[in-house]
Amino acid sequence: MDKKYLDEIKRAIDEKRIIIGAKRTLKYLKSKKIKLVVISKNCPQNIKDDLERYKKMFGIDVQVFDGGSKDLGIFCGKPYLVSVLGIE
Repeated sequence: MDKKYLDEIKRAIDEKRIIIGAKRTLKYLKSKKIKLVVISKNCPQNIKDDLERYKKMFGIDVQVFDGGSKDLGIFCGKPYLVSVLGIE
């Protein structure tokens, strides 16, 4: 993952513009409030398929984090796994 995306995630966390979780991210995607989606390398395939469909429909950017869901959770400062996050 490009450093600019990592910086954008950090900035979004600080500004509380981050949506964590596949269900919440998909809900916000449907209402067109998300501009960037980040998924972990071990994100479940069915979620990846859903996000790919929305990527094509709405033209949003989907990036793959250079680690698993545990690593993404740690990067976000959360004590749990994070497979998907969205940035408003």
